Amino acid sequence: TSRTRTEPESLPPSLPPSNVDPNPAQDEWKDVLMLLPGSPHDEAMSWVLLNDTFSIPSEGDVHRIQQRYILAALYFSLQGSQWENNEHFLLPTSECEWYGVRCNSNSQVIHLDLERNNLTGQMPDVLGGLASLRTLSLFGNHLTGSLPSTISSLKALETLNLFAGDCFEECDIWGCENICECFGGLSGTVPPSAIKNMDNLVWISLGCNHFSGQIPSTLETLPNLEHLSLKYNNFTNTVSTTISDLTSLKVLDLSHNFLTGTIHDMVLRLQNLTNLRRILLHQNMLTGSIPSELGQLQSLGELFLDGNMLTGSIPSQLGQLQNLGE
Repeated sequence: TSRTRTEPESLPPSLPPSNVDPNPAQDEWKDVLMLLPGSPHDEAMSWVLLNDTFSIPSEGDVHRIQQRYILAALYFSLQGSQWENNEHFLLPTSECEWYGVRCNSNSQVIHLDLERNNLTGQMPDVLGGLASLRTLSLFGNHLTGSLPSTISSLKALETLNLFAGDCFEECDIWGCENICECFGGLSGTVPPSAIKNMDNLVWISLGCNHFSGQIPSTLETLPNLEHLSLKYNNFTNTVSTTISDLTSLKVLDLSHNFLTGTIHDMVLRLQNLTNLRRILLHQNMLTGSIPSELGQLQSLGELFLDGNMLTGSIPSQLGQLQNLGE
């Protein structure tokens, strides 16, 4: 047997205005620092106000103070001292040089990639303050708690990857199988307010967590979404009828959940999504017979329905799918 790793898939507190001394005396800020003593937010604020010696180049770059606070809150919330790589974090260098952080020409954070880095704990809600962020990739870590509703404030976001596990292709004499090992992860329901009206969002992976309840209907307010993976969770209800609005969708992976209802109703909601290339609904609790309408999805290359409670025969219309299995 051989094994090969595969790729899985409220705004921040007000900061001091630009005319405030960036290194004030502690007494000036003691009331602020005592609001939540010992909390990650408190530690981050203390660091920014009392310990950060990095000089912001100009008053026009006041957003840099906010960015440094947010990244410091991330560090303290997710046990940054225990990360596999925390190079330059909290040092008096540009935050754009900190490990996993990339900025644009205006020194605004646009990529935050800390995958497989031993992050442990609850995501801080202040991440919603990184207004220019395009990529948030924290997969392969040990995140806990709920999904912050402030994620929806990231209007520039294109990729959201919070997959809480690792995947391997395991092969033997009978063939290869993709197996995912989950680390636990985020839990509760996905707040409808957390992911909505994000016009730039293209790629979502929330797999290998403990999300439960209904798949939020607000996912269908993402007009440019191409990849949606919610596999290895505890979702129980099927997708809403408005998923037909996701006309850009190419990959839909809802496998390894507890989705109920009929496969016919599910497919009727997908039949107009002509860009779909992969549909993965295996290992759920769907019932009924495979509908012939699947034959209308001419771009479909992969279809997995095993591990459900399906009946009847395979419709001949699936033979019209020339890309299926390639």
